[in-house]
Amino acid sequence: MRNNILKFVLILLSMLGITDASYLSYSYFSGIPVKCSFFSGCEIVTASKYSEIFGIPISLIGLLYYILLFVIIVWATRKEEISISGIKNVFLLSFFGFLFSAYLLYLQVFIIQTLCIFCLISATVSTLIFVLSGLFYKSLRGNTQNLA
Repeated sequence: MRNNILKFVLILLSMLGITDASYLSYSYFSGIPVKCSFFSGCEIVTASKYSEIFGIPISLIGLLYYILLFVIIVWATRKEEISISGIKNVFLLSFFGFLFSAYLLYLQVFIIQTLCIFCLISATVSTLIFVLSGLFYKSLRGNTQNLA
């Protein structure tokens, strides 16, 4: 039962990440400034020199990241028996996403000195996916060790 809840929450979080990154990517490619309702820094953050890596928008990288997570989560949990290696891959991928989100948050706070609510949403989603996939993986490993 707990694993089904974790599966459901991970799928929802990855879909939220896809939605968030899709909006930021759409804004980037359409040239329409990102509108923030809580902070006034979205336009500054998304137009900064840190919004791209080698000419590729971070929002597009984030979109691909969340799509990949979604696919792996759905694939790993598609059957009655959940793939431990699939959840381990989600955990490992989300670890790198978490580290990258921490770096981007550092840039917002200390370098750009303003915050983007959509970037904070992505950082929160990425962190939650990392933590929950770690719990999921630990739970699955515990179940297989108890069977042995």
